[in-house]
Amino acid sequence: MSIPFYVAPEQLVRDKAEFARKGIARGRSIVAVDYAAGVLLLAENPSTALHKISEVYDRIAFAGVGKYNEFETLRKAGIRQADLMGYLYSRDDVTAMSLATQFAQTMGVIFTRDPKPFEVELLLAEISADGTEHRLFRVTYDGTLFEERTDGSSGGKTDQL
Repeated sequence: MSIPFYVAPEQLVRDKAEFARKGIARGRSIVAVDYAAGVLLLAENPSTALHKISEVYDRIAFAGVGKYNEFETLRKAGIRQADLMGYLYSRDDVTAMSLATQFAQTMGVIFTRDPKPFEVELLLAEISADGTEHRLFRVTYDGTLFEERTDGSSGGKTDQL
């Protein structure tokens, strides 16, 4: 009878986090800046076919950095979730906070249960209807959710930005 290989849970989490951070660091950076007239989302993207920034719902934008197929999967799931919430309840019930929470829960479960975590970080921006208070949220590879006050960045050059 063979003895299964043992890895301490703390070491497993550290290894997963390091793996995800390395994948995200290889990605090209994205920046979100809140200003009086709205929110500026800026991404370095040499591709004309692959998009890092898109609209998810009315006044809600999505930007992702890391593995394209992984953040594209999350973007499509976010669009479906927003459409469903808007249809079942009200369009006003769809907010960047509710979507960011959903993304955080999904990415947290993937980080905890799957052998390979998603190598992505997300930025969500919501423009307020009256233009007074815009909201920015950042979701990390492990499902941690941050509300950014005036600006946020993700990707390979985050410290420099």
